[in-house]
Order: sequence, then structure tokens, then C-alpha cells
Amino acid sequence: GTVVVGVVAVTFAIPISILTALFITDYAGSRLRSLMIGLVDLLAAVPSLLYGLWGFSYLSDKIPPVSRFLSDALSFLPFARVDKGAQLLSSYFIAGLVVSLMTLPIITSVTREVFAQAPPGEKEAALALGATRWGMVRQVVLPFGRGGIIGGSMLGLGRALGETIAVSLL
Repeated sequence: GTVVVGVVAVTFAIPISILTALFITDYAGSRLRSLMIGLVDLLAAVPSLLYGLWGFSYLSDKIPPVSRFLSDALSFLPFARVDKGAQLLSSYFIAGLVVSLMTLPIITSVTREVFAQAPPGEKEAALALGATRWGMVRQVVLPFGRGGIIGGSMLGLGRALGETIAVSLL
């Protein structure tokens, strides 16, 4: 169960964290950037008990229709199959979503710091040679930050595997 919850959490958290970190470092204005950095750091400080209580009281009612849709749409995959009359109120999917919300700020903070260390000369050179902002991100920032993405993902996976209180509440 721990591995399943951890895999679900990392599957959702890593792409969202990378995109959030890219937005903060390369697309957001200075006021929005400082606001989002503070928000991400504040979310990292929230105890896992509060995430678990929030998931139990709020997400437990909202996620079963999504789980039902995913199980119907992806029923050709062995890990997505469920029985016809299965109740999806307490599932690994809901626990994985809550744990992904817990790991999201940590992965985002680490990758944001690494993306911020990308060489400004290379970024400006890519833009001067006619690359779009996304081209610059794809050719300079992402290759430079690959190690930080992997490190942040492993740190997030470690937290996802170690969070038992939120999962036990769900």
C-alpha cells in the first residue's frame, strides 16, 4: 500500500512541481514570483495531519467520481481495473492525491532553486539567437536543472513514502 500511494503521489506531484517551478523562475513577474514563492514555502510548512484531515473531510466526497471515470476509461490497464460494485470512498488514489499535495511544495522548492541557478548568459544567448521563451527553457533551463529535478523528485518520494498519518486518516 505504501508503494502504491507513493507512486500515485509522485505521478501527480512531479509534473505539476516542475511546471510550477518553471513558471515561478521564468514566466512570473516579480510581484507574482515573490507571492508564489511565499505560498509554496508556506504550504511546505503545513503539518501532514492537517493535510490528512482536509483530505478526509473534503476530498473523500469529491474524488470518487473521478476515480470511477478513470477506472472506466483506463480499464484496459491491469492496475486501473476495479470491480463493478466497488466503493471508491477510501482508496489508494485519494490517499495518493493527498500525499501528492504534501510533496508538491518540497519538489517545487528544490527544482525552483535549481532552475534559478541556470546560467543567465546561456539563457540570454538562446533568446538572442531567436529562441522563444519555451525554447530557451527547453534548451537551457531543463538540461541544466536535470539533476535538481531528480533530487527534488527523490526527496518528494521519500516524504511520500514516509507520510503515514495522512494515509491512515484516509
